[in-house]
Amino acid sequence: MHVATVATWNVEWAEPNSARGARVGEVIGDLRADVLVVTEGCAALLPADGHLIDAGGDWGYGDEPQRRKVLAWSRSPWTDVRVLDHGAARGRVVEGRTMTPVGETHVVAVCIPWRDAHVRSGRRDAEPWSEHLACCQLLRGIEFGPRSVIAGDVNQRIPRHRQPAPVAAELEHVLDGMTVWTSGATEAGRLIDHIATGAELVGVERTVWPGQDGDLRLSDHAGVRVRLRSTAAKP
Repeated sequence: MHVATVATWNVEWAEPNSARGARVGEVIGDLRADVLVVTEGCAALLPADGHLIDAGGDWGYGDEPQRRKVLAWSRSPWTDVRVLDHGAARGRVVEGRTMTPVGETHVVAVCIPWRDAHVRSGRRDAEPWSEHLACCQLLRGIEFGPRSVIAGDVNQRIPRHRQPAPVAAELEHVLDGMTVWTSGATEAGRLIDHIATGAELVGVERTVWPGQDGDLRLSDHAGVRVRLRSTAAKP
């Protein structure tokens, strides 16, 4: 059985030349993933033997040359790369196609704004959840298929926890027809970093790791890896 490994983690701007960043890089490398989506990170944290795309350096909080809200890494080259470079999705969404052990896979890497994005910092022109909702509405314009994967920081627990019902409903519209393999309780609590797939890709194993490694705080997020198989013959 061919299996593809997809992982995602918000690494909270870990610097590669710090003890925290060095350990984060080790954890990422040890995942042995075929596709990685790292949010709030930098390229130097990712394995050197792969292919990298990102969503750009402008998400409305000033120029950060080394930092990216969204990075997507694959063992194989990317094709059909597209960045959503406008509105609340700017700097936060990149998609492309790449070969994995289960065949060509459409990957959408995201970091959907948190509830207070641009409310008290950044542009300071938003209301709570308004940037999040606007980004979700733009994501609804992406055509997801049976071999699609959406991965990254969606800034919501699934199923709905405390977020307003209309906010949860908007994310449900984005994920309509997809299965979220990272929903519900996990050994690291309920996640806001998620991996969802179209109908042809099925999760067979999920691994979650906390943001704390002994006395060393790695991130304010837990990370997650999902192994996927295809229900169709490998093309």
